[in-house]
Amino acid sequence: MRMSLTAYRYQLHDALLQFLWRQWSQLGLAGSAAFTDRWIIDPEPLLLVSLAISRFDPRLFDEILDWSIANERWISVQRIKNLARAWNTELPDPQAIRVRSLGAFAGVMHANEHRLRWKSLIAEPHAQIALTPLFLDLGGSPLPILGMPDPLFAAFGLQRPPLAFRHLSTPIPLGAPPCLLLKLRALFGLGPRPEVIAYLLSAGSAKVPVIARATSYSLPAIRDTLADLSQSGFVYGPHNGVYQLDAHRWCAFVGIPGPAPLWIDWSKVFLAVLLAMDMLDAIDNQQLSDYLRASRLKRLWESLQIKVSQCGMPNVFLAPITLEQAERDVPGRLSEFITLLVDGAASWESRNVATAGTGVNSGFPV
Repeated sequence: MRMSLTAYRYQLHDALLQFLWRQWSQLGLAGSAAFTDRWIIDPEPLLLVSLAISRFDPRLFDEILDWSIANERWISVQRIKNLARAWNTELPDPQAIRVRSLGAFAGVMHANEHRLRWKSLIAEPHAQIALTPLFLDLGGSPLPILGMPDPLFAAFGLQRPPLAFRHLSTPIPLGAPPCLLLKLRALFGLGPRPEVIAYLLSAGSAKVPVIARATSYSLPAIRDTLADLSQSGFVYGPHNGVYQLDAHRWCAFVGIPGPAPLWIDWSKVFLAVLLAMDMLDAIDNQQLSDYLRASRLKRLWESLQIKVSQCGMPNVFLAPITLEQAERDVPGRLSEFITLLVDGAASWESRNVATAGTGVNSGFPV
């Protein structure tokens, strides 16, 4: 029987919003975190995915803006540009909502901080086109707007209520393991060095191309950074092209108890999430034959299989599927993937995700 994706998408959006609230709360955003994650939180891909998903939660959207203004000095504009360029290549965005949201975000940052670096993210204004509602309910319908639209967002063709910040964000808890990348930025400033160290702390050793792909910096930038670090004696290599460091020594230096937190390639994780959301929205809103629905779901599975295999998370999309299995298996495994995010890395050891069957007890309708 053909499944209805509407209720499924509702649950998917809700679960992702819970996940985003927990990530940002661990960085000091006004909220509460159920527990401390065992992975490194990467603010730039988290910001980009949040600008897309928090359209379904205006309070989260505005708290992220508030946090970003308070912690502007810790955000890498260069990495945002690198990631946005890659995401725009892979993700269809017919109305340019993500581009316009990022431009409006950069406009808010520039207006509040007066830093020229944010102007490089501000695309041409879109005031000449009809305003698009920024905020939606979980079903995808526009939320009502009281009062005049915010003029800064309206300049980018986005309709939302006027900005009103509460200034409730607390200082980033730099001693917490998930905040390791931001702590390294406090030590070494913005640039590739904090990402290189954080990645090697988790991976132990790696070659330049691997680190460049994982950190979204160019090969020359990573190569030069590793050359400098190896001169310091705190990073060893290259030995057959491989660089490594003494994790115990670095953990003691930066004050991390126990093993270093995991490096997850959040760019690939969030690309997978947004790709799935976009394709499910398209399938649900179009009148497709059973064959075309199954074909698109199978194509989504194959795309997720590649992206998740490169991100450092368990890959629940490893097994190939047929067209006949796609309608049944894609929602179940996508639910399982989101559940892995929501439950955190501590739960992964107790899950046999490589062989888990479809229809896990994830709280999603399948």
